[in-house]
This record gives sequence, structure tokens and C-alpha cells, in this order.
Amino acid sequence: ALQMLQTSRFVPRGRDTLRELPEFPGELSFFTLIDPGAPNLAARAADDSWTTTERIEFAANSCMALHEIHGLIDPEAVKFVHRNLCPQSVLVGSRSEPVFINFSLSRLPNTQTLGMVEPTNSEFDAPEVRAGGLNAASQLSDVFSLCSALLTLFSNATDAKVEAVRNALLLGCADSADSRASLKDIE
Repeated sequence: ALQMLQTSRFVPRGRDTLRELPEFPGELSFFTLIDPGAPNLAARAADDSWTTTERIEFAANSCMALHEIHGLIDPEAVKFVHRNLCPQSVLVGSRSEPVFINFSLSRLPNTQTLGMVEPTNSEFDAPEVRAGGLNAASQLSDVFSLCSALLTLFSNATDAKVEAVRNALLLGCADSADSRASLKDIE
């Protein structure tokens, strides 16, 4: 399952796999993460030099990226669910591409994963996750969480273009999972 995630450019991955240090063959190995110093969404949202146009492009790219990650699996398998999307678990890569991190609570296909059963109280968790805990999470819960996190990018802007983006993101934040817009619709 993790190898499947590594095929996406929207998750941190080891570059050139593990390599031995020439001075210490068989003893010491290293690998490099892509964009290890990328700021998280919360830090980047506070950056006044990040333009509204760049924020809108990032929001659209984030929806597209999560849609791609959700679709990495065989349709017959258990669907991948991140279950921990928030401004701290979305990095802004060097080309303003999203990089999703902190998969510690994720439900991966073909694996047995157990999460906390008790309800959570993060403002970025979908209502069904807050009420039923991580076991109630679905890909639509990820949509809610991502859209909630992306809304933090547009808290201060007031022009018509931003209002249209904000309204699209709010479609992904519907209280009922059944009435929540899909990532493809929000993109």
C-alpha cells in the first residue's frame, strides 16, 4: 500500500531509494526526501507575499491531488482515506504543489488499520468523524477536511473571484456526507 502511495508526486517519497555511504558499506545508508523544508499550509497562509491567484491555484491543485491519491487503488479494494487532513498535514511544495504528510491515521488498502474509536474534536474533521471517530471516516470525510483547511487561505480576501472559490470549497464542507460535493466538482 505504501509503495502505491509512493507513485504519487503529492506525498513525500525517498529519492533514488536507499544508498550506502561509500565510507561505511553495509553499515550506514541514507535517502533524501523531496521538499523536506516545505512550509505547511498554516505557515504559508500567513505569508502576505503569497498572492490570491497563487492561493486559488494551490487550492485547485490540492483538490486534484487528493482526487488522484483517492483513485490510486483498485476499485475492488478498500479505498484509501487520509483521516488527518488539516493545515499542518498539507505542505506547500517548492512549485506550489501540495504535499500531503502525516499518514499515521490513514486507512490504506489491503491493510488492517485500527484508529481511535472515540470521537475527535478537530475543527477540520467532518461531522461524521467528530461524532463517530476515525472508523466513520470516508473519502468524503477527507473532502470535508481538505476544503476546511483550504478555506483558511481565503479568510481575509473579499473580491468576487475569492468568493467564488470560497463558495466552491464550502460545497465540500456540507454537514451531510451525502450532500458533499466531490473533489472533481470542486476542482
